[in-house]
Amino acid sequence: AFAERPGGSEYGYLSGRKPVPCSRDELSAEVSKQRVPAILLVWTPDAPRLVTPADVPYLFDAVRARARAAYRITLISGIVHAVIWPLLAILHIFFLEDLSPPFLFIFAFVFGAVPLIQGVHGLLELRAFTPEAMARQAVAARFQAWVSTRRPTLTWIIAGAIAAVGASQILSGVDASIEAAGLVKDAVRGGELWRLATCAMLHGGVAHFVFNMMALAVLGRLAEAISSRAHVACVFALSVVSGSVA
Repeated sequence: AFAERPGGSEYGYLSGRKPVPCSRDELSAEVSKQRVPAILLVWTPDAPRLVTPADVPYLFDAVRARARAAYRITLISGIVHAVIWPLLAILHIFFLEDLSPPFLFIFAFVFGAVPLIQGVHGLLELRAFTPEAMARQAVAARFQAWVSTRRPTLTWIIAGAIAAVGASQILSGVDASIEAAGLVKDAVRGGELWRLATCAMLHGGVAHFVFNMMALAVLGRLAEAISSRAHVACVFALSVVSGSVA
């Protein structure tokens, strides 16, 4: 699944798709960092091909340090979101006289409570993290690294089309765009069946758009990697039509 290790240096890592040669100590230091893009594949003299950091025993301390940094960021992010979203909901209720802010509390749970729990749980689990545990995690690490090497071309095309429609909604107005091309039931019953397809490209607001794009980016990339672009297109089209009809 992975390419042969580059020549010219015994140690190195991939930064995105770019090979970066380095020394053994530098490799350990880079792997330990929580960085973007994350280092998913490295090379060493011990293997003829690229491997994940979890496959390299002497990178144990670096992998654990990176995991600790990631869990701390998740924990801090959860705390921040757990405070911000309920405050916004309270402002809506008492100051903006908006009695329907339940989505803000949903945000507080999804972006606040869940990451907070994940961060705490992860940091506690790291206390029992061993080289043997890292070796068991190598299977999942290889799959994650392999998915990152796939090009989700169709997913990005669909995302770009949806983003272009979103930009046009901003220019024309959300209500006007939905009236023009959304799932207006009377219009569909009147013969405008094309609305069953066009409505799926529209969004009712920023939150709606962001959540849908996040789901598309994650699930579309995964589906395109382990299946095929044709399947992604079929699933997207069938979801649009069946969802609209329902």
